[in-house]
Amino acid sequence: MTRYSFFIYIYLSFALFATTAKAEEHSHEHSGMPVKCGTPLILENIFLGTAKIALRSTMDTSAVSSQKHFRVHYDTTGFHAIDMTDEHGNGIPDYVDSTLVYLEYAWDLQINQLGYPIPLSDNGKGGGDEIDVYLKELNNVYGQVYPDHYVNTSLSSYIEIVSDFSENIYSTKGYDALRITTAHEFFHVIQFSNYYYWDLSWWMEQTAEWMEDKAWDDVNDYLYYLYLFFNNKETPLDSNTGDFKYGAAIWAYYLAKKFGDDIIKDIWKHLSEIQTSDIASFDDVLPIGLSEAFGEFAVWNYFTKDSANTTDFYPDSDLFPVSIKTDLSANKSPAQDTLSTEYLTSRYVELLFVGEWSNNDTLRVKVTPLNGGSYVHSLIFFNDPYNYRIHPISWSGEDILLGGIWEKAIIVTSCTNTSGDKYNYAFETKILDGEDEHPPYAFSVQGTFPNPFNTSTNISFTLPESGNVSIRVFDVLGQKVDVIFDGRLDAGEKQIVWKPSNLSGGVYLIEMTSPWGSKVLKTMFLK
Repeated sequence: MTRYSFFIYIYLSFALFATTAKAEEHSHEHSGMPVKCGTPLILENIFLGTAKIALRSTMDTSAVSSQKHFRVHYDTTGFHAIDMTDEHGNGIPDYVDSTLVYLEYAWDLQINQLGYPIPLSDNGKGGGDEIDVYLKELNNVYGQVYPDHYVNTSLSSYIEIVSDFSENIYSTKGYDALRITTAHEFFHVIQFSNYYYWDLSWWMEQTAEWMEDKAWDDVNDYLYYLYLFFNNKETPLDSNTGDFKYGAAIWAYYLAKKFGDDIIKDIWKHLSEIQTSDIASFDDVLPIGLSEAFGEFAVWNYFTKDSANTTDFYPDSDLFPVSIKTDLSANKSPAQDTLSTEYLTSRYVELLFVGEWSNNDTLRVKVTPLNGGSYVHSLIFFNDPYNYRIHPISWSGEDILLGGIWEKAIIVTSCTNTSGDKYNYAFETKILDGEDEHPPYAFSVQGTFPNPFNTSTNISFTLPESGNVSIRVFDVLGQKVDVIFDGRLDAGEKQIVWKPSNLSGGVYLIEMTSPWGSKVLKTMFLK
C-alpha cells in the first residue's frame, strides 16, 4: 500500500459515522417509505471523505451457508437481537437459516446462471473467507453494502440487512423482503468487486432493483417505486439524486426484456473497460444505439396500467400502479405548441380525433428543435392497448396516412442529449383530408423487427412513390457483407425480410438508400 493510499485508509477509517444517520434522515423522502438501499449514501460519503470504512460490527455468533460462500452474523440478545425461533431444531434461528438459503440462491443465479464474476475475498476479515452479512436493526433501510477499503476500483465488501422486516414502514415485509434484499445487496458486492462504480449509484441501483425481480419475479417490490419515475418526467434518466433511481429502474427492465439479460452485464463490463460513468457510452453496447433505444423505451412506458399490453411490452405492465400522463391534449386541427425537456427525458402530446375521419386522411406532424436539442420522435395511433400502430417521425416531419379509424394519436418526443441544460422544441399537427393535394405516403423507415434476432428480421419502410431502392448490410468495420435488395418498388408501405447466411453473430448496419433519403439501422444477429 502506498503512503498516500494508507493515509486515505486511515482517514476514512476514523471519519464520522454519518452514513446510517443520514440514511435515517432521508428515509421518508417518498411518502413515508424507507430508503430502499443505503449503499448510494455510503458511496456519497466515501467520495466526501465522511464514511466509515472497514469498521464491522461485532456480533454474538455466526453461521456459514451450505456452499461456504456466506457467513451470516447475528445477535441473540440486545438491540440487534433476531427472532430466535428454530422450528428446524438445528440450533440456527429460522431467520438466519432463510438468509443463508436466499444468499446462496442469489449466488447461484448471479454467478452460475447469469455469469457475473466472483466477488473478491476479504481475506478473513469476518472470521473466514466467506462474504460477511450482518443482520441488524437498520432503522428504515432494507439493506446496504460497505466496501472494506478505498484504494482502487476493485473492493471487497460486506452486507448489512434488516434483522426484522415486520414493521409497517416496509412496502414488502417478512421473508419476501428478505428474499429481494439478499439479491439486491449481493449484486452490489459483485459491482464493488468487479466493476467501475464511481458516480454510478444510479446504474448500481437500477440494475440491483432489476436483479431483485430477476431473482424473485413473484414479489414485485419494484412496483412501489415506479411513481418516482412516471411522476417525474422532468428528471433525467441517469439522475443520482434521491430515490428517483429506484423508479427509473424500469430502464433496466426495458433493456433486459428488449435485448436479453446479458445486456446488463455487457454494459457494466463496457463502463469498467473505459472507466466512465457517462450514459452516452451505452451507445457502444446497445444494438440499436442509445438514442433509438431511449425513444423506444419512452413508447413502451405509454403501454402501462390502463393502457397495459403485457404481450408486446412489459410483462407486468398491467400491475403498474401508475402510468405516463400526457403533457398536452389537443382535439382540434391544426394544433401547435412549444414544450421544454431536460436531457434524457420524454414528453407526450395526445391528439384526440374528434369528428369524422377516413382511412385515407393524413396526419401531418412536424417537430422542430429550438435550441440544440437532439430528439427521437414516435407517433402512436391508439384505439386500445392491443389495437395500435407505432410510426417513427423523421426529423423533417411527415405526412402519415391514418390507414384506419383511431381514437387518438400520441406524439412521443424523447430528448436524446446525454447532458446539458433545458432544451425546447415546437410541434405542429394538421389533419389533411384524403381529397387534398398531398402525397398519400411519405418516405420513412420504421426499423427492423425483431431486433435482436436469430433467424430473420423484417425491415419496414414506406415509399411516397415508385422508385429505385437499395438495401445493403455492413459490418461494424464498414465492410459490405450482404445486399438484401436492389431494384424498383411501388409506392406504399413495404416489408422486406433479411435472412443472413454465412455470417457470424454480431452487430450489423443495414443501409437503405432511395431517391427520397437514406437511413442506417443498427441490428443484432444472434447466432
